[in-house]
Amino acid sequence: MIHISLSFLRLALNNFITLKDPLNMVGALANPVVLSNIVDQENHLFNKTGDFVVMTLVNTEEETVGKSQLPYLKTPDDKLHVQNPDIKLNLYIQFAGFSDTTSGPQSAYERALILLDQVVFFFQYRNVFSKKHYPVLMAAGIEKLIIEPISLTFEQLNHLWATMGAKYLPSVIYKCRMLTFRETVVSPETPLIKELITDEVVN
Repeated sequence: MIHISLSFLRLALNNFITLKDPLNMVGALANPVVLSNIVDQENHLFNKTGDFVVMTLVNTEEETVGKSQLPYLKTPDDKLHVQNPDIKLNLYIQFAGFSDTTSGPQSAYERALILLDQVVFFFQYRNVFSKKHYPVLMAAGIEKLIIEPISLTFEQLNHLWATMGAKYLPSVIYKCRMLTFRETVVSPETPLIKELITDEVVN
């Protein structure tokens, strides 16, 4: 589910940026959004050449509001399946502008900022994605994705980039709510207790 959600958002954002063509590439800016770490395990910086938005999952968070604590799933015919409660996750996604290209009047840094603008424009334009309109979400069992911006303090930003092992790049962070994980392997059925019979005599 995590992979499908991130891949879906990457594709949607890719289509938006390519259509708008903010760098006036006239079709040359293909697939500018890349799902990747900023640095690899050897601390080497993202090594593609060109203009990109690097999309990175930086945190996951369990959504506990409304969480059921009952380890059972009731079927329409009044049978119970032993099943742990659903796990609902929120994803924190960072979008960082990256460019090593100087073309026309813009520096590489300016080009990265222009691409980053498009991320903000896109999620302002559309921040809810439901299975009703996107079959790929329906097929994955994802009811809805809701995207909202997140603001970090300078201290939090410093810790985040230090954890990633990279120097700061212009970036924005969004929270994606929420994914519901429910394993479909069903345990043996447990019949409902409808009646208690006892031989104990109450005086």
